[in-house]
Amino acid sequence: AKPTRACDRSKNTHIQHKAFTKTPAWLRNACGHLLSKRLAQSDGVQAVILGVLEGTTGGGIEDDAVFDWQKCDGVARVISRCPRHCSADHYYQSICPQVLSLLHSSDGPAARCMHHVAVRVVVTLAREHPGLAKHLLLDPLVEPLVRCLENNGLILFLIVFVLFKIN
Repeated sequence: AKPTRACDRSKNTHIQHKAFTKTPAWLRNACGHLLSKRLAQSDGVQAVILGVLEGTTGGGIEDDAVFDWQKCDGVARVISRCPRHCSADHYYQSICPQVLSLLHSSDGPAARCMHHVAVRVVVTLAREHPGLAKHLLLDPLVEPLVRCLENNGLILFLIVFVLFKIN
């Protein structure tokens, strides 16, 4: 007995579905290499984020009222992962300044997404590479606050010193 036409379709669909889920290793490697090169370029992190998220609704990222936060998290995971062909120091030295600049984005839907991705990258790097994260992300983030506290501490010391000198 021959299988029914419906059965043939389900088998073909299953076979076709499997064919689309298995990406050849050479293609994954080539795409990963191109993505890594783009991330390391000037404004590459922002360009990758915008490129991925603009495809969400077919329009520009500014048109999206609600973002796919899972997609933002996925982009952050990709950015946080150092490529195999690159040293961690070199890779993170090229992307961390870009991640910090994402935090200075202005208002709007794109800025909210940039902030979300930047924060996820900072958190991921702090967990997985604490030394690099401290040096390349956390120290630059808190440096203005530390400087402000140091300057205000010096001013307070001078005021107290002058007050005690007067009395």
